[in-house]
Amino acid sequence: MAKLLGVMAEKGVTQGMLAQALGISKNTMSRIINRKAFLTTDKVEIACDFLGIEDDSMKAEIFLS
Repeated sequence: MAKLLGVMAEKGVTQGMLAQALGISKNTMSRIINRKAFLTTDKVEIACDFLGIEDDSMKAEIFLS
């Protein structure tokens, strides 16, 4: 999830902010960042909308790598 963290830093978005946008706890967001939990497809779409990621290849690079 290093690429996700990079995009978040670029946009000035904290884990807490993204967690709130996704309707999940900060703890769950931390687990996702550390690959101990995973986002559902609908949550990935919400995250992409929140972060302004529109390009499908960029979405795949961030969330599938």
